[in-house]
Amino acid sequence: MSRFYDVLETRLPAEREQELLTALQVQLSHVKAHTSWGPLLQDVTPQNILTPDDMSDIPVLRKSDLKALQDKQKPFGGLVAAKWPQIKYVFSSPGPIYEPESYRADYFRSARALYAAGFRAGDIVHNCFSYHLTPAGRMFDSGAHALGCAVIPAGVGQTELQVVTIHDVQWIDYPHYVAPVKLKYLNKMVPSSLQRAVRIAVPSRFVAGTLVRAFGIAPKKISVVRHGLEKAFDGETTSSDALRREFGLGSGPVLVYPAITHPHKNHAFLMHLMAHGEGRWGDPALRLICMGSKGSAHDEVLQLIDTLGLRDRVVMAGRVSNADRNGLLAMAEAMVFPSEYEGFGAPVIEAMRCGTPVVCSDRGSLPEVVGDAGLVCPLDDDAWVRALEAVKIRREELVTAGKDRARAFTSEISATELVEQYDLVLAAARGIR
Repeated sequence: MSRFYDVLETRLPAEREQELLTALQVQLSHVKAHTSWGPLLQDVTPQNILTPDDMSDIPVLRKSDLKALQDKQKPFGGLVAAKWPQIKYVFSSPGPIYEPESYRADYFRSARALYAAGFRAGDIVHNCFSYHLTPAGRMFDSGAHALGCAVIPAGVGQTELQVVTIHDVQWIDYPHYVAPVKLKYLNKMVPSSLQRAVRIAVPSRFVAGTLVRAFGIAPKKISVVRHGLEKAFDGETTSSDALRREFGLGSGPVLVYPAITHPHKNHAFLMHLMAHGEGRWGDPALRLICMGSKGSAHDEVLQLIDTLGLRDRVVMAGRVSNADRNGLLAMAEAMVFPSEYEGFGAPVIEAMRCGTPVVCSDRGSLPEVVGDAGLVCPLDDDAWVRALEAVKIRREELVTAGKDRARAFTSEISATELVEQYDLVLAAARGIR
C-alpha cells in the first residue's frame, strides 16, 4: 500500500511549484472572466504570475470583506461561478458567511489529509463535526467517502445518545497553565457536556477519578479506554551512529525526553538535575536530548539551559522524524519523564515498546500506565539519582517488563474498547424504545 495519496505528493519541489503557479494562473483567469470579483483583479495579469514573489500583486480577500460583499450580492458575493443546478449544499459559517458545495467528489479536498492520517478504504470514520448549517461535517464526510470509508455522522444532535471522550482535565488542578479565555470556555462547556453524556470514555482511572471528584459524575457512566500506539512506531529507525553525529551527542550515555515545552512537562526539573545532580546525572559525558514542539514555556527552558551552562549537555531537537524518534528512544539509556500532569502519557508506552527503560514522575496517570514496568519516582532529586543508578543495574529486567507492558496498548485494543462504549449506548437505547 502506497504511503502517498497520489503522484502529486512525489513531485520534485521545482515541479510542484511550477504546476501550482500554472494552476493559479488558470484560476485567476477564470475568476476574472466569470465572477463579479473580476474588477478587483483588473491590475493583475495572470500570465505574469511566474514566481511566488509575484503573488504579492494579488489582492487579499479578508473574511470581513467577504461578509460585506455577500451582504451586497447574496448569497456568495458574486464570487461563485457555478450555477444553482451545480450546487449541492449551501452552508452558513460564523460571520456569517455563506459557502457552497458542488457535486464534485471531495469538494473540500480533505481526502488527502485523511489518507495521510492513516485512513484507508473499508475503514469506519467517526466524524464528530457538525452536520447542520456549518460545513465542517461535510468537509470530512466527503473526503472519507472519496477514500471509500464508511462514516458515522456523530456531529451535534441526538444529545440523548452522546458518548463523550475526555483525554484529560488538566485545567481543573492546574488552571494557571491555561489561557484565561480557554479556561472560561472549558469551565462553561465541559461540565454540561459530561452531564448530558450517556457514556464517558477516558484513557485512565486517574482521569475518571477526577471527573467524579470535580463534577460529581456517576462512576458507572465512565469507562477507561486505553490509548493505543500508532503503527508509525513499527517503521524505520535511524542508526545510533547517525543520530550521534546529527545531534552532537558524543559517545557517552544519552537520556531522552519527548515532550512539548509546556510548563507542566517540567523540563526545569531535568535541567537542575543535569546541572546539580549527583551520580550519573553529574557525568560530563551524559547528554539529555529533548524532542517535541515548542510550547508556552519554550523560551524559559532555553534561558534556563543558558543560565545553568548546559548548552554542551542538553540538546533541544524540536520535532524529529519518525525514524529519528524511534532511533533516539532505542539508543537511550532511559527515557526520563518528569511531567507534573498526564491524562495518559503515551510517550512512556512508546519508550517501552522500543525497549527503553522508563523513569517517570508519580503524578497524574503515570503510575497507572507504567505499572511495575518502569521506575516511578516522586519529584525529588535523590529519588531520581537513585533511579538512574537502578536503570543501569536493572536494565535487562526493565526492558523485558516494558515490552510486555506495551503489548496491552495497541490501536486495535483501543478501538475495540471504544466501540464497546457505543454498543452499550445503542443497546440501552433499543431497550428504552
